[in-house]
Amino acid sequence: MKKSELLELFLDLCRIDSPSGEEKSVGDYIIKHLARHKIRAGRDAYGNVIAKVAGEGKPLVISAHLDTVEPGRGVKPVVRNGVVRSDGQTILGADDKAGLTAAIAVAEEAVGHGWRIRPLELVFTRQEEMDLDGVSHLDWSRIRAREGLILDGSDEPGRITIASPYIYNVDIRVQGRAAHAGVEPDKGINALAIAAEAIRELKLGRIDRQTTANIGTLAAGSAVNSIPAEAVMCAETRSHSQRSALAQVDLMNRAFKRAVRRRRGARLYFKSRLACRGYRYDKKDPLIKELKAAMIAHGWKVAWEESCGASDANVWAEKRIKAVEISIGYRDAHTTGEWINVDDIWSVFRFLAAYIQVK
Repeated sequence: MKKSELLELFLDLCRIDSPSGEEKSVGDYIIKHLARHKIRAGRDAYGNVIAKVAGEGKPLVISAHLDTVEPGRGVKPVVRNGVVRSDGQTILGADDKAGLTAAIAVAEEAVGHGWRIRPLELVFTRQEEMDLDGVSHLDWSRIRAREGLILDGSDEPGRITIASPYIYNVDIRVQGRAAHAGVEPDKGINALAIAAEAIRELKLGRIDRQTTANIGTLAAGSAVNSIPAEAVMCAETRSHSQRSALAQVDLMNRAFKRAVRRRRGARLYFKSRLACRGYRYDKKDPLIKELKAAMIAHGWKVAWEESCGASDANVWAEKRIKAVEISIGYRDAHTTGEWINVDDIWSVFRFLAAYIQVK
């Protein structure tokens, strides 16, 4: 495969709208593209695309996600001076279509040239950007591999994510009582004011090196002359320590309970749930050591990432499948300034080509 052909595949994928929940068109494109290269692919019940390529030895998962964030409709990729960007009106979608490109291309090249490779299990998930929904609903009965690569890391190639946090989502509702704000304010209980008191008590943002907390949304009130009867919030806390994450949930709960108790008649609804489990890999783990050696041999400078974000890798780890996220070159993801070097797309493809072959 020529670099120009790889680039064209990437650009084609970027031009297909695939915001979270609307991945069918890009999935159809991939299935047809693989079929032209004699690789059969299909969907599981949730719509994740799965394909397998025969080989020798232990199977290897190679995974990327199909969906993008908004604004991701009508993407017009622009190539200038070896860099791909959108026209500035949308994201580019290199997160994660650069990953899709590398996975598709290396499988097709392996089949087309008859390489001796490990058995490959290509898994392209839906709704990664929506709480990892696609991989969470993956048909695990179709997966045999116990290790793999998740092609979804930002920054220049060579970064290995060895840790990712536990994330707890929190739903909070303060129930007060509506009243006319001018005529009979004494009859009302201002739910927004109660919520504000609780939030003021909390430390938000970075709590320590491995823990953060955030109130992400707040909705309250219906009119300027009406006392808000309800304040509804969505919050989160995340940490590489599950104990620390749970401690922040408890601090939020206690702060809101105190604020509600100070207003007779007010009520509180507070519910937390584990959105995803964290993981940590030892740098001396055999797979991590093998991956590092392969990257160095390829000419990449290896860097370790203890991520504060989550990816499909969190769910693979929860299923006790060691699928390691690696960086694939895109920068400024989730913005209209997102970009990627053409050379990085090519380099990731060449790395995979070497990594999957049986020595």
